Amino acid sequence: MDYKAVLQQKLRGDGMLGEPNDGLVEINIPKELLISDFTDPIQAIILMTYPSLMTNYNNDTFFQHRAILTSRIKTVNKINDYILSIIAGMNNIIFSTI
Repeated sequence: MDYKAVLQQKLRGDGMLGEPNDGLVEINIPKELLISDFTDPIQAIILMTYPSLMTNYNNDTFFQHRAILTSRIKTVNKINDYILSIIAGMNNIIFSTI
């Protein structure tokens, strides 16, 4: 399935949904894009988005062709924490000087 093509069909050229809204909108997601068989939702999202993560995490282009979108920073942190927990020895904290 070409997910990019499906998403482009759902969006207009300006990246906005085709109907006016007040910031809260219900979006119908095609069933073939839904992950419905899982026990851990974060694990399921990561396994579907990055199926060969363990063999490609150090490949420069691997992450450039995939993305997980979420509107909550709490979910972003859970995803990042999970990925870092399965990539053994790669967890480093880097502080910005900016």
